[in-house]
Amino acid sequence: MIQLIHRLFKLDSIVNRFFFWLVFIIILTSFTYLFTYSSVERNQKIEETKKNLEFDLQNQHMVLTSWTEDREQEVQLLASFPVTKERDYEIMGARFRYYSDYFDQIESILYIDPEGYVRINTATEEVILYGSTQNVKEEPFFQMVKNGGNKVHHVIEESLLTSHFSIFFLAPVFSNEGEFNGIVGTVVYPERVIDVLSQTIRGNTGSMTLVDKDGMKILNVGKNTKYLYIFEEERHYVDGTLLHFMRKKENGFLEYKNSDGEKVYAAFTAMEQEQFYLINEITKREVLQTHNRVVALMFVITVLIIMAAFLAFLPISKRLMRPFTYLAEGIGRMKEGDYTIQLDPEKFKTTPKEIRQIMCVFNEMAASIQNNKNILKRLSHTDGLTGVANRRLFDERLDEAWAACTEAEKPLSLIFIDIDHFKQYNDRFGHLEGDACLKRVARAVDALIEEDEQLVARYGGEEFVVILPNTDTKEATSIAKQMQKEVEALRILRSGPEEGQYVTVSIGVATVQPTEEKKKEDLIELADQALYEAKSKGRNKIVVKTERP
Repeated sequence: MIQLIHRLFKLDSIVNRFFFWLVFIIILTSFTYLFTYSSVERNQKIEETKKNLEFDLQNQHMVLTSWTEDREQEVQLLASFPVTKERDYEIMGARFRYYSDYFDQIESILYIDPEGYVRINTATEEVILYGSTQNVKEEPFFQMVKNGGNKVHHVIEESLLTSHFSIFFLAPVFSNEGEFNGIVGTVVYPERVIDVLSQTIRGNTGSMTLVDKDGMKILNVGKNTKYLYIFEEERHYVDGTLLHFMRKKENGFLEYKNSDGEKVYAAFTAMEQEQFYLINEITKREVLQTHNRVVALMFVITVLIIMAAFLAFLPISKRLMRPFTYLAEGIGRMKEGDYTIQLDPEKFKTTPKEIRQIMCVFNEMAASIQNNKNILKRLSHTDGLTGVANRRLFDERLDEAWAACTEAEKPLSLIFIDIDHFKQYNDRFGHLEGDACLKRVARAVDALIEEDEQLVARYGGEEFVVILPNTDTKEATSIAKQMQKEVEALRILRSGPEEGQYVTVSIGVATVQPTEEKKKEDLIELADQALYEAKSKGRNKIVVKTERP
């Protein structure tokens, strides 16, 4: 999975991968925190809203209950007057007109006789309606009050004078003998209680709605708004989902979409034995507004942190990559064949110790490879029997010497050495003695080489060759004579002891002045000719040849 991500995003460097996973971890951590915070905080906010709405609902319920009780006491007072019980319309009309003006929340006062005729209505020009033909005996509220004992009823019905709905508080009137003697009703103004209720509204979008058992809205109070739906001809109902939920429980809390299509949180409670419902609600938008702003701010901060991390990472990444770059350069030089490279861990004292340990291991590895390379090179350039240079190294060194002498315009000498009668020696004493003889001769000749650029090599069989850069004929001849004497001084018996003969060598010396036009093969041929002449003259001789002018 990780490899797939690396390939997908082309993360082919340590810096890219490090930065990618750093950002990934920051984003993952940030969004995990944001999600957790958002969920927890959101739930807490909703729970807090529920408690607040329910608390406000209790206050609103208490205000409405208190207001209702006051209205009930007012209508009970009117129904308890002796003149009301005696049906003295003249005094009742005057007194009801007075109380209609006195009680500021009463719009009008009605009196309905036992037969259901409206006899007094303070809202009309003639308060006493002797010849009224308006009869409400068959209305449900009339029967409810008549048969309800001394209980005061409050209902919402169409006004007796207009087509709009009104709030009625109805109290039965009983004579002194206890006979039903009609109904006293008050039509009330709810503005005063609405003003009180508006103080309990929470937030700018909060509202309180009073509805009847069928969901018809009676009034709605907002922070700065109020609607008395009962004074409108058109009926308004709450959302069906809310009404269904209310009918299942006396009180509760839910989220739903209002008539404007906006999600709201609502708390409700039943009143007057579920004849009315009080609903307190606030939009979800306002509830979570602060929460959403905080989440948005945290998101912006997260983005800024990522950007800051990116900007800070640029110089840090360069510093972090310095030891890796240094190490990569060393590996590159090793790849090019430079195994002498050694890294300095002391340059990176502040880097992790593991990186410095890698550098130390790299140095050990490079040194080991260089050592093995030197061994292999020495073995590939060394004659396995005699220990002096082999033909391969001779060819390389002759090329180098030829080029150097050409550039410096110095002479280059070559000495060919051949062990006299070596075949007979080998046949007589065997190959082991023959090998021993070759070794001793090679060591004796090599011991006379003092300059690093000079070289003794086994040319083949019993022949050896010596390269002498920057050496003229005279100096080369002198060296050849010393070599001849050193071999004789070895006193390697070539014949039986009684014969008193020892191993000798024939030597050919050649010297040329290398130029761009000449070839090294010319020098080799010249030295070979000199050796041939030395052997032809009876061996144990030195022949010197120089190039023709």
